[in-house]
Amino acid sequence: MGHEAILHGRILAGDGAGGNRLPHILRLQERNRAVINRLPREDDWPWLVRGMFVLPRRWPYGIYRTQVIAFGQSLKDDPCNRTCWDVWLGKFELLLRRLYWWSAAVYLRTDFESERLFRWQASEEAIARMFADVPEPICQWTRTMRSEN
Repeated sequence: MGHEAILHGRILAGDGAGGNRLPHILRLQERNRAVINRLPREDDWPWLVRGMFVLPRRWPYGIYRTQVIAFGQSLKDDPCNRTCWDVWLGKFELLLRRLYWWSAAVYLRTDFESERLFRWQASEEAIARMFADVPEPICQWTRTMRSEN
């Protein structure tokens, strides 16, 4: 029997400040939906694929102000290749660079390391560019990691 890793989290998109930008936010959320729906069905291990993401129903039924994009998967873990998580995090950050969001979190539990929580917080400058007349996906953030013992 092999070793397992559990990876799950969420991306928060929308107006985290609670401002009055609903039409703009709805357009950004639709762009996020399109990006997630274009993810591949198959990928090289450790994969990041469309099937691991869940999108909420469209506003107003699944979203009040924030689009919560949830994801999760169970993967076979490789005790000889601990750099696989750097590869997966790189893929995740490539996805974040195509989305309009303000916060993201990933929980990673493996048989070989204590559970880790990775957090991304978009910079204020990047959030301002997201709400510009010509919106830009978030490309600047702070990433932190905390180990849970």
